[in-house]
Amino acid sequence: MKLLLKITISWILWGIGFYLYYPFLSIFLVRYIRPSELGFFYLITLIFSLPLPYIGGKINKKIGEKYSIFIGMSISGLGILLFPFANSAISLYVFMTMYNSFYIALPAFYELMDTEGKGTISKVWAISVLPSIFMPSIGGLISQYLGFTYLFILSSIFIILTSFPLFTQKEIKNECQKITPSLIISLIIIPIALSGQFIYLVAKEMYNLSYTLIGIIATFAELLGSVVAFTSSFISNKRAINISLLLFSLQSLIIFSPYFSIFYGLWESLLPLSLSLSKKDYVSAVTMQILGWILGYLIASISQTPKYDIFLSSIISLIVLAILNFRKSHTA
Repeated sequence: MKLLLKITISWILWGIGFYLYYPFLSIFLVRYIRPSELGFFYLITLIFSLPLPYIGGKINKKIGEKYSIFIGMSISGLGILLFPFANSAISLYVFMTMYNSFYIALPAFYELMDTEGKGTISKVWAISVLPSIFMPSIGGLISQYLGFTYLFILSSIFIILTSFPLFTQKEIKNECQKITPSLIISLIIIPIALSGQFIYLVAKEMYNLSYTLIGIIATFAELLGSVVAFTSSFISNKRAINISLLLFSLQSLIIFSPYFSIFYGLWESLLPLSLSLSKKDYVSAVTMQILGWILGYLIASISQTPKYDIFLSSIISLIVLAILNFRKSHTA
């Protein structure tokens, strides 16, 4: 089996597990954590995750990519598995930090994709989003009729299985990259972090939506992001980032209709595109992405108002768009 096919199957499995639970995570967390404190929750768990890409890079160098992926995804899946058994906010902090161990695996995934040629990351990312066409809806039905316990257990199984297609893969020798930070990567992630964990929670509370309808909206959001991500692999990175940021900013129109939350789905295009600014230094790129998430959650923890965070997210995305084009005009 070719490497690209193995990676694609691996990420489809991850996508199945991720999109099954993702739209309902914050809805579940508010059972133990007040909505105004969600930003602080994500902030603290991400701070503990900041060294994980570097750890992943070290594991890659010592024992190989597939073992780094296995370790990271297994711990991540275990964290999701334990969510429904939480009995306090403290246990949720522990389980969420465990879940973030997928950052150990990401540099190895990206290095393997990079060996398959330009545009591979965006293409594989877009294909891995295909489960979002149906998994959020299935997740909504499971949450509505069976409960969150079944939702998280099923999600964890697929996340743990992510590393299995790569077990037969021969190791590729890659030197651990020195970290050369690119702040623009962090700037692209900040608006995603500001609205990511709140967009569906706000839509539900503003319009009293059912879990099933939330799942359907999330499905269309991810489908939109998938189409743009796949298309982005055929045009210049800067143009693709501009289009994605502009469309992403439309999420603030949620004030008029919950269906504008589908534009949050452009995060699926922005994340892989931000890696194009890393110059193949994926330990650095993932580290700077985490830093962007931390900064976004820091802002959210200060504002303590999820509804306003969504509007601020749109404003920041337009500011980042302006910065990118300013830099482009002065480097042309």
